[in-house]
Amino acid sequence: MRENQFNVQKNEEHKRDFLAGDIVSHRDWGVGYVVKVGSGPQTDIIVDFPGKPGHQMSSQLAKNTLSKLPADGLESLLLRDRDKVAQWSQSAPLKLIGAVLADFGKEAKPAALRTRLEGRLLSVKWESWWKRVQPVIKQSPYFRVRYDGSYMLASPVEQIPESPLPPSPKKSKPAKISSAQAQQLASRLEVGEIGFEGLKGAKTLRLVAREIVQRSVASSSAHSALIKALAGPVLPVRVILDECSKLEQPQELIEALVEYVSHIQVLVATVASEKGKKVSGPILSKLRLLEDATRRLATYQQLEEDPLLIATFVKVLLQLALMLWRKEMSGWRSQSLGYISNAVAILAGKQSEVFAIAGEHLARDENSTFGRVAIAESLLAKVAAKVRPEAVDRFLMGSLSVPSEFTEGCFLHNVKKEQQLLWVSSALPQVLLSCNTSAIDALARLLLRIEPRLEPQELKTYLELVIVVASMSPKTQAILNSVIKDRLKERLDSIELEISDLTTWAKPNTVLDAVEGAWCARLAEERQKARDVRASLESEVKGLQQALETTRAKSARLEEMVAQLKSSYRLPEHWASFQGKKGILESLVVLYQEAFLARNVDAKTAGWMLQRLQNLLQKEGVSSFGQVESHTNFAPALHEFIPGFEGAGKEVQIKCPGFEWNDPAGNEIILARAKVIRREGVKWDTA
Repeated sequence: MRENQFNVQKNEEHKRDFLAGDIVSHRDWGVGYVVKVGSGPQTDIIVDFPGKPGHQMSSQLAKNTLSKLPADGLESLLLRDRDKVAQWSQSAPLKLIGAVLADFGKEAKPAALRTRLEGRLLSVKWESWWKRVQPVIKQSPYFRVRYDGSYMLASPVEQIPESPLPPSPKKSKPAKISSAQAQQLASRLEVGEIGFEGLKGAKTLRLVAREIVQRSVASSSAHSALIKALAGPVLPVRVILDECSKLEQPQELIEALVEYVSHIQVLVATVASEKGKKVSGPILSKLRLLEDATRRLATYQQLEEDPLLIATFVKVLLQLALMLWRKEMSGWRSQSLGYISNAVAILAGKQSEVFAIAGEHLARDENSTFGRVAIAESLLAKVAAKVRPEAVDRFLMGSLSVPSEFTEGCFLHNVKKEQQLLWVSSALPQVLLSCNTSAIDALARLLLRIEPRLEPQELKTYLELVIVVASMSPKTQAILNSVIKDRLKERLDSIELEISDLTTWAKPNTVLDAVEGAWCARLAEERQKARDVRASLESEVKGLQQALETTRAKSARLEEMVAQLKSSYRLPEHWASFQGKKGILESLVVLYQEAFLARNVDAKTAGWMLQRLQNLLQKEGVSSFGQVESHTNFAPALHEFIPGFEGAGKEVQIKCPGFEWNDPAGNEIILARAKVIRREGVKWDTA
């Protein structure tokens, strides 16, 4: 009740108007001292700030921008007597804590107190200082400790006495144990009476751990106790792994590390994403220890001789990395992956096959495609630049053995564009020797991904690889068929050789050379055929040109005859020469029909002649009747059979129109009947 009244009183003081002598705080100018407060409706306040003495401001502006600090708070005390307060961390630590709490105006946890004091008023580290001060604060009547571990001020700061910093508590030295005692403790550990967390003293812990590790080689109960300890605190684990590393063979250390990683996996599996920050510290500590233990494992000479020794360890490391990625603990996931990647890189420095194992294992996991690519990049980023190409090569070769799109993503991400074709070319012989169909299929897909990125000078090499890979199986042929079709045509179209040079393809060195040689030979044949056809066409055109000249001469004579007829034919007033004109017109329409039915004149010439004749007839009042190719019943007055096409039946087909003329008296005169055919089953040949 007393401290509540005290806090209420402190809060009420903060609400008062500013008075001379008050300590105030400004966001930009820091802590200042109120020198003077004016009177009247337009009250002005004068404040001394560091580097800005005598600053004048209106009361309204002061209320909006200034915060009044408690007189017994740390900031006010430092402003009035900095030298004295600076000694309080040693001469009056309780008074110093009280001043900080007065500034807060409420309860505060040790972390908030540390923020205000560390690096400012403490000449020693916070941890050692607080260990000496905290017990005294808990027993002091001037403070209260809340249930959540926070501290609050229970009385004014001036009432707290100035008592010096308590001395550091003396550390009790752990009792030394004998070898017999260590063996006895190890026996109790085996049967489960005690755990490693109950052992006191670093030497005791190390002696018992050494005994348990040595027994675990032959004793299942000791081995179980060791495995159980690996799931416990970091300190016993560190000692156990250190003792395992002292054995002559690496199997025990590898087995311990695998179990240790399995325990970390269990810990990660129980972590919800929203609680990741609360457990990130223990997990990171365990992973940091894992990196140290891996360095000790890398000292074994046997690892260089047998890569299978560390294959299981590498796989559980990658399983842990994938689990961390799927948990989406973005706040500390990258740091965790960094520890795992370091461990893998350490092993890879001892045995290069580690990256092949990693590539194969990541390719088999299909639950998080993007996560696998990120993990692969993290692993490869830990490799030194001079050995990175070899690491990337081994990693991709390992992933090729599993049918997965993961390989394609890693390939495009880690192999430079200008080196991708070269990498596939160098990997092909190894894949063919392995006879792994999945790897061959993967190479086919890689070639498909490279195809849009090709440079013109790479096309020949690319096609050679594509043809070889496509020939390996029906599946690879189906994958690459469209590429071969399109790119081979592009390649052949780009070959610009003279006919005389085509014989250079007689001895092909590759499949593509043979294809190009056959194509070039075929090209020579086609060119020769084209020359022959061209010569034939030129001869035919020459003959047609001569026929055209003959037709033009004949047409000119006809035009001259028509002109003479038109100039010599006159219509006298009484139509004395009617029969003469009728005879001329009959001759013209007969000439038209003969030209229409002519078979030895080309279509262009015949059309031109017919049009000229038709124009002349139309000028003289002559019109045609009977639509060509139409069918109608035979009428002797209108139709005339073409000799040889009389046939049977009433229906006929018109092959040439007839002509009629209106004489000067207005009578319709049939000048020529339409030419028709009626013989069934006989094809009319217009050629």
